[in-house]
Amino acid sequence: ALYLYTPFHFFHLFVMGNIPQFFAVGLSTWVLWAFGKCAIRPSPARIAIASLFFAALILSHHVIAFFMIPFLGLYSVLAAIAVCGPHILKPQYRRHLFMPLAAYGLGLLLTTIYWLPALGELDYVFPLEDSSHTYANIRDNFVPIKELVGYVHPPDPAALIPIRTMNVGQLQLLVMGLGFLSAIVLFRKLTFWERTHLIVFPILGAGTIYMM
Repeated sequence: ALYLYTPFHFFHLFVMGNIPQFFAVGLSTWVLWAFGKCAIRPSPARIAIASLFFAALILSHHVIAFFMIPFLGLYSVLAAIAVCGPHILKPQYRRHLFMPLAAYGLGLLLTTIYWLPALGELDYVFPLEDSSHTYANIRDNFVPIKELVGYVHPPDPAALIPIRTMNVGQLQLLVMGLGFLSAIVLFRKLTFWERTHLIVFPILGAGTIYMM
């Protein structure tokens, strides 16, 4: 929730008008939750829910969905290992790995009408090797640390083009830090799955924020 309400996301919403991207960022957390539940306790209902969330992510913003695919797979595998441990490869436990894969495939089938025609239109988009000469330059996504953790300055209403900095937000950083410290204090009482979240997600979150 704190990541969703960081100030730079409102830049995407109110300045760029990119509502699908703003929606997809919030939806990504629910996709991970659904696939984690599907891996921990597989059932037809959980497969359906996970596939619907994944399909909604693809339909809302295909780029974020593309970036989510490897993390989604890793997250599902870690969830299955957290439940089954070293027995994950035994036949009676393999469903914890295969059911998220089924949800992934079903989500792709539900959105075939959206992504399949796009494969035939790749010649009409900028090639990857020429991205440095377009507005899609990936180097522009790396925000300076000083600006990232700095104060949120209100825009000048008198300016023709107000300058808006890309900030995480002081309050958000404070609450994130307090939550992380609280989890470290309670580390011994956490389950393996909770410890995995504590170690992996701060790293992923920091990288995601820096590359926004």
